[in-house]
Amino acid sequence: MQSQNLSATHAFIRAQQRGIPVETMELIAHEADIVRHVGGGKTSAYVSRKRKIELKREGVAPQEIERMDGIVLIISEANPSTVTCMHDLGKAARRYRRQMRNGWRRRSRHRRMQSVKLEN
Repeated sequence: MQSQNLSATHAFIRAQQRGIPVETMELIAHEADIVRHVGGGKTSAYVSRKRKIELKREGVAPQEIERMDGIVLIISEANPSTVTCMHDLGKAARRYRRQMRNGWRRRSRHRRMQSVKLEN
């Protein structure tokens, strides 16, 4: 993956709040091998286990590789820059691990219930 522009202020604020060093964000942006479309013109990028093993063989410090564990960068497609970063934990982060289907939209429970009532 190409090196991303890490100039997004929001990404730096979130990284500081979440305890993610900027150097780690830069390393992930440079070495990410899994990129998935997550909707809204954004993609998620992170480093796979296989790539982390390769990085270890290439001589990257083990503590740097360990810091990359479970961190996802959300990148804007229109303006290639990091929008935010997050730990890949729990229910909220699950959406960034999967590829969104083309044209798929999340409907709220309220709207689903309305469509059921209209059909009856």
